[in-house]
Amino acid sequence: MRERHVTTRTVIGISVLTIASLFIIGILVASGQPASARRALALQEPTTSPAAEPPAGDQQEILFQAALEALPQPPAYVQLARTTLQPGASIPLHVRPGPEFGVVESGNLTVRVGGQAVLAPAGDGGNPEPARVMPIDEDVVLQPGDQVVYPPDVAFTLSNASQEPTTFLVLYVVPRGNQSPPSSSWVGGTPPAGALDGVSATIVGEAYALAWPESPLLVVLDRLALDPGETIPASSGPVMFGVESGRLSFALVKGQYQISGGDSGLQANASPGARQSLTAGDAVFFPAGINQVPRPEDQTAMVLLRLSVLSANQVAAASTPAAGATQPAAAETPAAPTATFASGTIVIVNENGVRLRSSPSTTSDVVAELDQGRELTVTGPPEEGDGIVWYPVQANDDEAVTGYIAEGFVATADG
Repeated sequence: MRERHVTTRTVIGISVLTIASLFIIGILVASGQPASARRALALQEPTTSPAAEPPAGDQQEILFQAALEALPQPPAYVQLARTTLQPGASIPLHVRPGPEFGVVESGNLTVRVGGQAVLAPAGDGGNPEPARVMPIDEDVVLQPGDQVVYPPDVAFTLSNASQEPTTFLVLYVVPRGNQSPPSSSWVGGTPPAGALDGVSATIVGEAYALAWPESPLLVVLDRLALDPGETIPASSGPVMFGVESGRLSFALVKGQYQISGGDSGLQANASPGARQSLTAGDAVFFPAGINQVPRPEDQTAMVLLRLSVLSANQVAAASTPAAGATQPAAAETPAAPTATFASGTIVIVNENGVRLRSSPSTTSDVVAELDQGRELTVTGPPEEGDGIVWYPVQANDDEAVTGYIAEGFVATADG
């Protein structure tokens, strides 16, 4: 077995819509051998461990994480795709009726937004930088590992001004609507012939989500490398697996799933009992999550892209620090907690001399001292540190001023 390796990314957040419940499913894994060699496994309903951490032998690379108040009401169309822009290629100004998430895999991607979007740069040496609001109507060059979230109806363009191709993963979730599948809308009309030359996209997976977990939600895209016999981890919410290498063979015991990927297009919800064997380019979506699934030792190694939608509250509960954690100094402790602020909310500092810190901790570096009345924009979900709830923020009058502020030192304009 390999040693476990986890690569992390900054969690970024935005506010969006509303949501729903969870079904129960189990799956029967087959080894890819003849029927006589297949082993039926006794499976349980999804576990209560919402983070669905891989077991010790797995390699997990977290590509993207974002916290949202909600996603478009189900049934909602979900698509994960890999897009490539050749040098000089571009995608004209467009909008979607739901949120879009992106992470750069290779090359440089130039983005220009016409509304509020959130960027989480990869940073140097594997140390992600705090998420921040992108400047409007300015070109921003993204590099590998940079993540961005475009809220619904925010117009943006993508282009490659470099001499090398650029590739990025794109996830979008939109209302089902009348289009099949739902798509983007071009600002200013349909682009002329040749406008999309040099642009190519491959669908990793697509599905119709039937329900969402309890809001707020955490959307996670990661890559799992599983050795022969290593367990497929559980997920308490909707989850999609895109096969990058190896073979994923299974038969559903109870529940529903949807097969997609490549150029085959979305297939209808499949019935329990039908055996499936997925290879590179195929994907499967379990609308109600899955329980932990052991794999026979004779199954081959696999690399999977995994898209998960989880309840952020359940994830937070699973990772709450034990009693007796270090408490902050009295001077740093807010007098009383304030209401929760969604990402994108403009808040106002309510005291003079409030310290903005580099990370959610009273012992981290002070990056600025803020006076009463200064306006800030919340750029992500709250984090707990030293017994305090902190928010990542960016100063509205200086985009270079970013950091974490304790919850009790800010309020909305209306109090």
